Amino acid sequence: MLLNSPPARAEKHEGAHADGEQNGNRGGAWRGRERCTDPVARYIDGGFEKVDGFLVEGAVTLIAAIARKQEDLGVRGHVCEIGVHQGRAFILLHLLARPGETGVAIDVFERQDLNVDASGRGVRAHFERNCRRHGVDMDRVRILSTDSLDLSGDDLRVAAGGPLRLVHIDGGHTEQAACHDMATSAAALAPGGVIVVDDYFHEQWPGVSDGVRTFFRTHPGADLVPFAVGGNKVFFCQRAFSKAYRACFEALRVSGYAKQTVMFGEPVLTFAFWRMGPRDRFIRSRWWYAIRGQRGIRALRNWRRRRLGRAAA
Repeated sequence: MLLNSPPARAEKHEGAHADGEQNGNRGGAWRGRERCTDPVARYIDGGFEKVDGFLVEGAVTLIAAIARKQEDLGVRGHVCEIGVHQGRAFILLHLLARPGETGVAIDVFERQDLNVDASGRGVRAHFERNCRRHGVDMDRVRILSTDSLDLSGDDLRVAAGGPLRLVHIDGGHTEQAACHDMATSAAALAPGGVIVVDDYFHEQWPGVSDGVRTFFRTHPGADLVPFAVGGNKVFFCQRAFSKAYRACFEALRVSGYAKQTVMFGEPVLTFAFWRMGPRDRFIRSRWWYAIRGQRGIRALRNWRRRRLGRAAA
């Protein structure tokens, strides 16, 4: 991936990854459709769309890349989601877990009186059915039917059987809930672990960003920094690992646009995923970047701008 000049559109599971693995817009290193026989590949290659939920394709790509990088880095731990809804994101996390790792699923489910902001509506029977349908080993799943506000980091560690290497926060969207879930997840995080916060920039849920900022204000010693934004999520890790995770994301080939920027004073990669048309691909190609400053091309561009300006007037 070239920052500030997004790559050409990647077809599903095609295109060379920087480390030689197969890579594409739906998650990278897993096999293409013709050999898509294991649950992980099937789910990444479109199976997630069969589960009700809000996880988008771009987020699938980024989360799968994190799982690969954690294996390279030797990061150990379990996986967890706060607010599983019907299981769309949790299933991905658990399928990316390794043998011996546990997935912790937290939701109020039918206790909707605890869902004070009506952010999602989980049904435990539907969640369990979706998990089984997509190959989740239910013997390695711990379901906590409770309000996450009643949980601590120690509770998550006990439920999982150890620290967590990958946490997805999509529970209550109030400031209180988001702040508490950040604190709980940070307290249970393994070295090299990643916390993924959903809906941080969603215009309907300002409580999420308020809660995350409150967490950092009230936990000044927290060793967490953002390293990426994309797929309606913000990704956090310990400072010592941020460079490695950014480098992992820089090597991705995705359909959309990526650039470097700053968040909370830290360097981050931001991704805008979309299906580019011919003009989008052309103006973001290496060839166009090489010639667009030439005199004739620059004159042609200025002429076109003037003409469009007159037309608009």
